[in-house]
Amino acid sequence: MDKLKQIPARFLEIWKSWSRNQKIIIVSAVAVFIAAVVVIAVVLSRPTYQELTRCEDYNEMNTVTSLLTDNGYTYQIDNMAVKVKEQDLTNAKMLIASNDIKPRDIH
Repeated sequence: MDKLKQIPARFLEIWKSWSRNQKIIIVSAVAVFIAAVVVIAVVLSRPTYQELTRCEDYNEMNTVTSLLTDNGYTYQIDNMAVKVKEQDLTNAKMLIASNDIKPRDIH
C-alpha cells in the first residue's frame, strides 16, 4: 500500500527533473495522441450509406421517403438518389419492392 502512495510523489520528482522543453514535448505528444484517437473514433463510428434507388420523379421520391420514414429507416437524398444505412439496405430494398418500386442503380 505504501508503494502505491509513493507513485505520485515519484512521478512528481521525475516531472520536476525534466527541462521545460522536455515537458512541452511530452504534453504536446500526449495531446496529439488523444486528438488522433478522437478523430479515428469519430470517423470509424460514422454510418456508411449506400444507394437504395434512384427516383425518376419527385412523386416516386415522396413515396420512397414516406415508406422509409414510416418504417423507421434513416436515409439521405443526393441528386434524386435515396441512400440508406448499409446495414438497412436489404430490408429497405424488400420494403420498397413490396410496394412495387424497383431499386434502380446508377451504374
